[in-house]
Amino acid sequence: MDSVSALLRHAALDLARDPLETRPVYHATDDAITAYRALLEAGGEPTRIVVAGESAGAGLAMATLLGARRAALPQPAAGLLFVTMGGSDQSGQPHEPS
Repeated sequence: MDSVSALLRHAALDLARDPLETRPVYHATDDAITAYRALLEAGGEPTRIVVAGESAGAGLAMATLLGARRAALPQPAAGLLFVTMGGSDQSGQPHEPS
C-alpha cells in the first residue's frame, strides 16, 4: 500500500471497525470526521479528496460527508458509495438459494 500511495501521491485512511471495539458504532462517524478534519488541517485540498465506502462503509462514508457539511467543513471532491442493490441477475428480486 505504501508504494501505491507514493506512486499515486495519495493517502488512504482505513477506518475498518475493530471487532473488539467496545464503543458504540456511532463513534466511527466521529473518528472519520476527525480524520477528515485532520487531513484538511495538514494541507489536504478538498478538491483532491474522495470519501468512499462499500457496504456498511458506504453508510459511514455518507455519515462522514453529512457530518462534515454539518460542521461547515469544506466538502470533498466526491463521495463514492458502493452498495449491493439486488440479486446477481439485476432483476431487483431477492436471490433465491438453489
